Amino acid sequence: MFFGLILLFICGVLPVLAQFETSAVLGFVRDSCGAPIAGSKVKLTNIATGVPASVITDSQGHYQFPDVHVGRYQVCASAAGFSDSVTDPFAVDVNTRQRVDLSLKPGNVSETITVSGAATKYDPNAYMLLEIDSDSGAYRFLNENLEEWSTHYSRPYHAS
Repeated sequence: MFFGLILLFICGVLPVLAQFETSAVLGFVRDSCGAPIAGSKVKLTNIATGVPASVITDSQGHYQFPDVHVGRYQVCASAAGFSDSVTDPFAVDVNTRQRVDLSLKPGNVSETITVSGAATKYDPNAYMLLEIDSDSGAYRFLNENLEEWSTHYSRPYHAS
């Protein structure tokens, strides 16, 4: 009877605990002007094991590694016509979404840029996009404290 209870506990509780052992690493790859770089290769490497995983950014420059185990990682992004960008190692904790944005500069493929302090905890509910003004290039956001802020993106100049 006692053995049966222990077996029931192991079979019932351990799978539930295992569901929360992974996290996600996600972010955007943009050029030095802030424009998204679609089709960039993003590589996430576990520092302890050296095991890499790779994904390709979507049309918005977004990437995501959905099932990342707890540990220390480094992210590298590359795209044709741009220098590679590599982050400093960062920690991934249990059941978190770690946001790591990378910026690629135009340059030779042999150049690598190291990005310090790029990893931040990502809270998708922290900001809400209010408006994009295509004439001025302004984005208006509202943060979790209901404070409004804005940023600008660069567009190529077109003569009329």
